[in-house]
Amino acid sequence: MFGADAESNTFRDEQLIKLVADGFVARERVVAGEPIAKIAKERGHTPQWTGRLVRIGWLPPQLVKAIVDGKQPKGLTRRVLSSSDFDAEKWIGKLGASAASRERDLAKANTS
Repeated sequence: MFGADAESNTFRDEQLIKLVADGFVARERVVAGEPIAKIAKERGHTPQWTGRLVRIGWLPPQLVKAIVDGKQPKGLTRRVLSSSDFDAEKWIGKLGASAASRERDLAKANTS
């Protein structure tokens, strides 16, 4: 499913989900002992990008769940998630604010 779900007021960003999945794959390969340079070469990526993927593979579970459920904080994009200065704690803090905002939007939609 791609796009907005009117009933649950969510937006599943399939490209963001794919980035997280790629991060988990890269992380598991590194944990299994494969060098980042080898993984990067096989995937046609730079070692720097592959290193970012590995970091994405270590996202906190509540953030991963929010992304997969389409309930990621507003503004959390592929570009933001893959930036070198991404701060997972900051975005986890925004999860509660995003949930409250979604509930307000849903309440407004139901009264219209």
